[in-house]
Amino acid sequence: MRHPDVAVNPDDGTDRVQPSQWNKDHIIPELSADLDDPAEGTSVLWISDGTGTGIAGDLLMKTTSGGVTETRILPLTDSNGVFECSIELPVTTATCGQIKQNGTRVFHTYGTSNTFFGKNSGNFTLSGTNNFCVGNNTGAALTTGNGNLLFGLSAGITIDTGGYNTVIGTNAANNCTSGSRTIYLGQQAGRFLANGSTANISSDYCIYIGDDTRSQTNNDQNQIVIGYQAIGNGSNTTTIGNTSVTDSYIEGKLHISSEAGTYIDHDGSANMTFTDAVTGTKTLAQLASGGVSGALQDRIGFSVASFNPIVAGVKAYHTVPFDATIEGWYIESDTSGDITVDVKVGMVSPVSLVGVGTKPFLSSSSSNSDATPDWDTLSVSEGDVLVFELTGDATINKVILTLDILSI
Repeated sequence: MRHPDVAVNPDDGTDRVQPSQWNKDHIIPELSADLDDPAEGTSVLWISDGTGTGIAGDLLMKTTSGGVTETRILPLTDSNGVFECSIELPVTTATCGQIKQNGTRVFHTYGTSNTFFGKNSGNFTLSGTNNFCVGNNTGAALTTGNGNLLFGLSAGITIDTGGYNTVIGTNAANNCTSGSRTIYLGQQAGRFLANGSTANISSDYCIYIGDDTRSQTNNDQNQIVIGYQAIGNGSNTTTIGNTSVTDSYIEGKLHISSEAGTYIDHDGSANMTFTDAVTGTKTLAQLASGGVSGALQDRIGFSVASFNPIVAGVKAYHTVPFDATIEGWYIESDTSGDITVDVKVGMVSPVSLVGVGTKPFLSSSSSNSDATPDWDTLSVSEGDVLVFELTGDATINKVILTLDILSI
């Protein structure tokens, strides 16, 4: 039996509820196709049969007001007020597909793969894609910018063409327009330049972490700035802390270049050490005294020239500039001949460093050297006086002797 409020539509022969024949006390138990438009100022309710709006079982309401008729799918809840099904929104446009609160949009997905949460977040003119914005006014100026993550009140509010930025914090990046691939973390992070008032319009590949962190100049690239009101030092620099910082603590080795084995560390006894692949490891004290472990630091020695062959005896004195080891010697004359030199230490009663080892010498030759001396003593101390003494008369008139010393 046909329901008394249902009649045959003369246009297509389908069942149609006649809005004028039912009121708020009626409920249509049968599933129905879309109803005719109700009169001005009235509404009709029905359950969709799936042939028109919605899917079978959806509760629909059609309302006419101001000459405009709208159809809405009403969400269903259980006895606890929990929705029993999903809420289906149409594609976002400037007039629909939004969730509003008191007339202000608080959610929409305008564009391609964009999501906007918050009052006036995003806009309805952008062409950028894959932006995710949470917070009032976030992404409000977006035009062609893609892949931005904006989180916080007015975070990234001015970004328009910039893309792939991560912005977290109230007013973070709130001046940036075109910068890309930059991280802003903290209230007003990266918003201003060094003076704290000039807008930072664009930063690329930068990191700003901390409340009111600032860029050195506009358009800086690869700049890292960390700390409250820390001010960057320009492109390709890292700045940690503001001018009020008095001490910095870093655990472990501090590698100071990409060169393998180059770093700053400590030796476990409160001594800072400096290491590189060429000179090895040295302490700060050794640096201060001019000594670098494993690095050639000086050449000391003497030279003698006369009109006659050089006679035996002491020929020169030299003060050692730092603690060191003797790593080799070199002796040379302008002609071939014979000469032997002993190297001693001490102004009073000098003692031979060579001992039973091989002394620097020439034997019917004009040059000679030894990179691995076999002396009894090769270590000398800062301030030691070296004494250079010919052990016998020479057959040459000129000679130069140098010792290669390395710091310890």
